[in-house]
Amino acid sequence: MSRHVRHASLASWFLLATAGCNFDPHGGGGPATGGSSGGYGGASTAGAGTEASAGGTAGAPNGTGGSGCDVPTTPDGGAPVPDSSMPGVDGGSSDGATGMAHIRLGNFGSAHDSFDFCARRHDPANAAPYDIGPVLGSRGVSSGIPRQHASAYFDFAPGQYDFRLVAAGAPDCAKPLPLSTDAPFFIPYDRTAPETASDTWWTLVAHSFGNHGNDDFSTFQDEHASVPDQALVRFANVTSSQSAMDFGLGTGASFSPLFTNVAAHKVGSGQGVDALGYRPIAPVSQTYAVDRFAGGGGDVGKLLVDLPAGDVASFFGFNLDLVAVCHDLTPPKGLLSDCQGKPQIPPDAGTVTPPPSDAGPPDVPDHGSIREFSLGTGTLPTDMVLGPDGHFWIVESGLTTIAHLDTQGGLDRFDARLPSDDHATAFDPRGISVGPDGALWFGEIDRIMRMTLDGMLTAFPLPHGGGAAPRATTAGPDGNVWFVEPVANAIGRISTTGELTEFSIVTSDDEAPTPQGITKGADGNLWFSETSYRIGRITHDGQITKYAMPTTAAWATRLTAATDGNVWFTEENGSSVGRITPSGEIAEFSVMAGDPNAPIGAYAIVAREGELWFSEQNGQRIGKMTTAGVLDRVYPTPPNSMPKGIAVGPDGQIWYADYARNVVARLTP
Repeated sequence: MSRHVRHASLASWFLLATAGCNFDPHGGGGPATGGSSGGYGGASTAGAGTEASAGGTAGAPNGTGGSGCDVPTTPDGGAPVPDSSMPGVDGGSSDGATGMAHIRLGNFGSAHDSFDFCARRHDPANAAPYDIGPVLGSRGVSSGIPRQHASAYFDFAPGQYDFRLVAAGAPDCAKPLPLSTDAPFFIPYDRTAPETASDTWWTLVAHSFGNHGNDDFSTFQDEHASVPDQALVRFANVTSSQSAMDFGLGTGASFSPLFTNVAAHKVGSGQGVDALGYRPIAPVSQTYAVDRFAGGGGDVGKLLVDLPAGDVASFFGFNLDLVAVCHDLTPPKGLLSDCQGKPQIPPDAGTVTPPPSDAGPPDVPDHGSIREFSLGTGTLPTDMVLGPDGHFWIVESGLTTIAHLDTQGGLDRFDARLPSDDHATAFDPRGISVGPDGALWFGEIDRIMRMTLDGMLTAFPLPHGGGAAPRATTAGPDGNVWFVEPVANAIGRISTTGELTEFSIVTSDDEAPTPQGITKGADGNLWFSETSYRIGRITHDGQITKYAMPTTAAWATRLTAATDGNVWFTEENGSSVGRITPSGEIAEFSVMAGDPNAPIGAYAIVAREGELWFSEQNGQRIGKMTTAGVLDRVYPTPPNSMPKGIAVGPDGQIWYADYARNVVARLTP
């Protein structure tokens, strides 16, 4: 597994030909009865044509020229206007007529975050307008096709077409996207597909290699029927490097090849592989699909997948380190096919920003030396922990991912969702910790998740479902993982094999305790914080004792066990860091640094030998306090920051996750 950021050069765009829509800009009018719809660019058959609509003339009585659903235009001939009678306007698709060619377009490694597409009957003179589309926009979807996704399948009349990529939300087809975003001259993203016959499915791949206009094509005929009790798997090598690749299941020494030496722009072949490049395999679950450079080397791209019986899975290796899969027979999600790709590292990830050092005496704010490692725009990091591998594991709430960062900025990223999850849903991972088994444990909306150091996931559903909302987790001294459930008002305990026990912390005088953080204490018990202004202690068998805090509006959040034998905690709504002894004595220590107007909001806390370090998400500071309760220093973080999770690194320095700046930073005092 790579530890370093890779930036995608301009790579390939995909035109996936499979099943589709009922518009006919060249044919006749309204829906045909008793026959198949005309689709894009075609005519209906053996049915009665009806009145004309924009884009075609009325169908003849026998149905010639009749359209399934023409693309309406505005009175002035401008942008298509979605009509509620058009299939797919509600986000669905009613395509798949017999006698048609079926085409979908995917965004796998293009230079564009998202795009729509247009088409026309092939014009050798390149003079005719693109009069089909924008296909998704005309169906009411303005967000286009995001990276590592494909559109649903759309019906096209058999024949040959030219295709054009346009911006997501484009009002018409007039302005193509550029083939390359860094070329010194504009090259339109226009391409011609091969002739397509009726009732066939194809994958047409046009590649860009970053050399300003290479437009090689790869054409793959697709399978569209399943095999009982087996999954059909195909691998297409569309990497921008044009290197031959191996593809198989399993990582590292467990790698088992399915296809070897797959040439660039080709699908795998060999024993047991049919003429279209598909190989039947036994169904698998929670398995990594991996590509490698042919003949040796380590894993290059990998993706955690489920391949159930009856699945037809087309894998694509692209941008060297990325693998995506489309489950070709699964119904589309709105106007997007069921495709899955690895969470991407944003283009700005890996940049390093070292603000100038401005150290002062201990009694004044001190900048220290802060070095930032970007995770990328929109990642929104929250909690973090130092893993047993000596690297940091960071919850990225903006992507529903777990980032893996080494101390030099080498970055990898793992999806925090199962392959079977709806990847349009944010599962809100929280509270990551290292379990007694050496794996990573964290909470999501309605479950506890376990992740191995190679990204393998196991989900343990909670009985409360969405009413659990587990947050902080910690390894207990009893060999279990303990966690808090703020919505369910409970403390949970789960074994490393998934045996679950819950303990209610509701009492007659504390009906909504809302636990926030949990840690193991030096006394061998678990200690937790409540927003009802209490610190609680729970024994291994669930005996609970609570201690009232002196400041009733403080809102205790995160906790840590320090070397002095006490548990320390932050007060998110207060101006203090708190300490509780094993016997329950609580003391609070101000973090205002002599400034009564300083913003409050201490969030996370971590212990280092004889010291406590804490983040102030509202105060834009990192604070240092001795175990005697003396605020030693505060270190301002860069402008517009929101420091959250905090950890001691393998280098002994303080590291924190900055939610607002999308970075992990190292503070050298």
